[in-house]
Amino acid sequence: MTTCLDCTPRVICARCTQAKVNFVRMLERETGIEIRNTLEYQDACLSLKMKKRARTLNKKLKDIRKKKGWSLKAMAAELETSVSYLIHMEAGRKPLSKRALRLLERFSSLGENA
Repeated sequence: MTTCLDCTPRVICARCTQAKVNFVRMLERETGIEIRNTLEYQDACLSLKMKKRARTLNKKLKDIRKKKGWSLKAMAAELETSVSYLIHMEAGRKPLSKRALRLLERFSSLGENA
């Protein structure tokens, strides 16, 4: 986070301090990690970044299914998983299986013509 022009490397103004506190609280809520030191702050930032990336992959999985016109049952058969697990993967409640990751990789390498 950047600071304003009133701040120096050793002294941070109240407004910037409050902005940082609010950011840390948001990180704690989003990641479930209690932040007490710099290492935990870095872990929380990484965790949040990974969550955002996972959401993108989950959405891509659903987009591929819709673009191909596959039903949930057909996609689940392609991935050799249950329909229930596929629904959870698309919603981001379960981790993507290795087969789902391979499917994403295959279709992303083929581009829009997949």
